[in-house]
Amino acid sequence: MRIRVPRRALAVPVLGVTIASNEKEKLPIYPQPEPQVVVLDEPSELERQIGSVRRMVTGAYKDTHAKVQSVISRWIGVEHAVESRVKSLLDPSEEITLGLLYTTIATLSTSIVTRSRSLPIRFILPPTAFLVSFSYFLPKTTANISDYNTELEERYFPTLAEKHAIARAHSGMLVERIKEGTASGREQMGKGVGKSVDWMQGVTGLKIRETLGWNEVTSKSVTSEVEKLLERDRENVQGFAKDVADGVKGRTGAAAETVEEMAETDKGLFSRWGKSQASSSSSENPVVKAREIVGDVVDGTVDRSKAAASEVSRLAETDKKLAKEFVGDVAKETEARSKAAAEEIGKMAQTDKERAKETKEDAKKEVKKLV
Repeated sequence: MRIRVPRRALAVPVLGVTIASNEKEKLPIYPQPEPQVVVLDEPSELERQIGSVRRMVTGAYKDTHAKVQSVISRWIGVEHAVESRVKSLLDPSEEITLGLLYTTIATLSTSIVTRSRSLPIRFILPPTAFLVSFSYFLPKTTANISDYNTELEERYFPTLAEKHAIARAHSGMLVERIKEGTASGREQMGKGVGKSVDWMQGVTGLKIRETLGWNEVTSKSVTSEVEKLLERDRENVQGFAKDVADGVKGRTGAAAETVEEMAETDKGLFSRWGKSQASSSSSENPVVKAREIVGDVVDGTVDRSKAAASEVSRLAETDKKLAKEFVGDVAKETEARSKAAAEEIGKMAQTDKERAKETKEDAKKEVKKLV
């Protein structure tokens, strides 16, 4: 049995294979882009070692630079702290240059004077002279330095600071006792001299006290005491007046604030009441009338509150004026009395001085007669 196939059917696959092979071998119409060539740079072993060393050196340099910058920043902070501390210790009201110059001169002079003395004196006196002269020429700066030293001792050496505080307390008590003893001794000596002068004056009949001018000194001291008392009274009166004025002002402000708060509260209540009435029946005429009444009441309340506040302010101003006038009158009366007392004391001193002068002239005449 034989199968017959048309020639046309056998020719189709052969034609397809031929066309496909021709399409693969066919050149493109447009130019193709050149392929990109990538060159890989592979470093050598020497280059890798050099790069590693360079990175290590760069890192070490950066670390060193950071540490140096940190040290510089700390040093700048220390400089600023020292500068601020020195400025806080130095008192601006004192002449630092002149004080240090005088202190240096005193210390060097003491060192020159004590150079031929014994060794302990040569070591002890110059620092002592420095401390004494520094505290004399720069007292406020010395006090600031002493306070700072005490603060450092209390912070780092509390036991030593406590001992120093006890020593300072005992030395202060000793100084006060010495001052009291000196003052009492001077007073006793003055009393003894006064008694001797009174005895001589009673025996000889001469006015020795007036001749020495002791009455004048007494009158001057009394006058100064009177002036001090006058100044103290004046300060007390001014303080009293200031307290009174501040109290009146505070009360006035509180009263005004209270009145304003009451007015605002009444106004809010009336407005809310009017709004509620209006929302309940807005078409009725009595509501409108009620709202008008509420507005009138609110306005009246506000007016009364303002009037009350102005009245309170007026009363406060009146009280302030009265207090000022009262204080001024008291101060004037006190000053007048003090001046009168001072004038009386001055007259007494002048009279005593004239009497002492006359007594002195009489004594000279008596001496001339005896001679």
